[in-house]
Amino acid sequence: MRLRLKPGQQRELLTQICVKNKLSLRQLSNELNAGYSAIKKYNNEGSLFPKRVFDDIFEKYDLNKSEFNPIEVLPDCWGAQKGGRKGIRTLFKKYPEKLMSWRLKGLRKTHKVTQKEIVLPEPSENLCEFLGAVLGDGTITKYFIRISGDYRCDLEYFAYLNSLAKSLFGIEGAIEKERHRNTAYLRFSSVKLCEFVSKTLHMSFGKKTKISMPNFMKSKEFKIALLRGLMDTDGSLCKRGNRLALVFTAYNKYILDFAEKAGTELDIFTHKNESQVGTDSWPKICKYFEVVGSSNPRHIICFLAKQKANRLIYKVETENFKNLYSGVKPYRARGLVVRTRSR
Repeated sequence: MRLRLKPGQQRELLTQICVKNKLSLRQLSNELNAGYSAIKKYNNEGSLFPKRVFDDIFEKYDLNKSEFNPIEVLPDCWGAQKGGRKGIRTLFKKYPEKLMSWRLKGLRKTHKVTQKEIVLPEPSENLCEFLGAVLGDGTITKYFIRISGDYRCDLEYFAYLNSLAKSLFGIEGAIEKERHRNTAYLRFSSVKLCEFVSKTLHMSFGKKTKISMPNFMKSKEFKIALLRGLMDTDGSLCKRGNRLALVFTAYNKYILDFAEKAGTELDIFTHKNESQVGTDSWPKICKYFEVVGSSNPRHIICFLAKQKANRLIYKVETENFKNLYSGVKPYRARGLVVRTRSR
């Protein structure tokens, strides 16, 4: 996903980071593991921030995120879509008669393509967790579902989602990596799966708008599983000063409201703004891992590093603390005694 900020805010954001931390744009590109040419484009506002880079900035640097709320969320391929629409208009003007015959020829060829059959699962916690991951950081089209992640630390979580899809639908996805970036995707190419998810969530293809949760998700167990999927994709455990913060970020009001309502019912979240809900109360974070838990190793390890080693770590440091985690998914903390006063 790409995030459109108000005019001038991309440059202002990067300027604040460079001035505050005494960095050049080249040094900043190294710290963010992003190409120097890409950073220059973001600074000149010739290119929009990818969501992953935007989130990494606020995880790594102490800035007020509420000052830089995106005004629009666009798919990664929005530029190609815009160019494609312009191109097809040009073709219609240049070849008005031939274009229709070319399209009919293509349709005759693709009409014979068979669709892979899938298993249609019954409502379950596993199904709700998978749908939560799709809603959190997924893209759904007529032909494929794609879930975004970080190539450095989300491959094990992708393997878990793949096992969920295999047990639920009888299909597996493929992992793809963007060139010169740390963004990875888990892609499920299945028309039948896309139709099932779209009908289950009463949601149209493309932008995640007008979502309506099915009746079976009203049970507490299914809500918890859906929240876990949302948090494991679009949530984070990040350092805020000398505290650990549990934060869910969404620019879709419906999804944000669902997460806020579920977290409030479970007595976990303590704050909300235009794009985030969460808490920086350690007792509430412990309760989250007792009640909801996580299937994403980077979240689990960040939590265990604080709980067992009293260390606040970044997600890219989780590889160094893998010995804290046995690999059980979903992970839930048990029998925690927290004497810290709740905030």
